[in-house]
Amino acid sequence: MGPFKQGAFQIAIQKQIPIVPVTFLTNFKRLERKSFFKAKASPGISKVIVHDPVSTAGLTKKDMEALQIKVRKIIEAPLFETTRE
Repeated sequence: MGPFKQGAFQIAIQKQIPIVPVTFLTNFKRLERKSFFKAKASPGISKVIVHDPVSTAGLTKKDMEALQIKVRKIIEAPLFETTRE
């Protein structure tokens, strides 16, 4: 997973709205990359977890990095569990 862009987190903090993390467990099976310019998409069911909202109430720009880390950990946790199975 690549680094998060800050825009969504800035807006969520500015507007004091929660962030809803979403983990796509099987997207790698649906969207395989064969090379840098070619990818193969296939039909099928993708397993998705919609996590509980993460509150931004009372947060400021200074809290953005910690918020990004928290959301990343929430998204990654099921991915690490899946790779262990």
